[in-house]
Amino acid sequence: MADTPSTPTSRDVQLPPVYHSLEEIRLRKAQLRMELQKDTTEMRTMTHTLFQKEEVAGTPSQRLVGLVTKGAGFVDGMLLVWKLYHRFHGTNVPAKRKSGGLFGLFGGGKKKKKKKR
Repeated sequence: MADTPSTPTSRDVQLPPVYHSLEEIRLRKAQLRMELQKDTTEMRTMTHTLFQKEEVAGTPSQRLVGLVTKGAGFVDGMLLVWKLYHRFHGTNVPAKRKSGGLFGLFGGGKKKKKKKR
């Protein structure tokens, strides 16, 4: 039996509010303006914390550790870029990869055949 979409009930459908006077419209407008201002200040604080500058480490050893960590991350990133470039855009790309080892990454060298006498 095919699934037929259920018909929406009155609880599923939201009807627009009905206003009976200008005062009700002004009151709703003021409520929406207050919600908008609250959301705006919330977004400003989130953005400020997101782009806030990191606190500088106090001791020289902490600064050195931070510098070494950033340097290692940079070198690691550069090695990744270099490996990916040579893997996908290298000049000596073999026509057919030889299987060997784990995912073809290790091994795959030519195996010497023993001569029979």
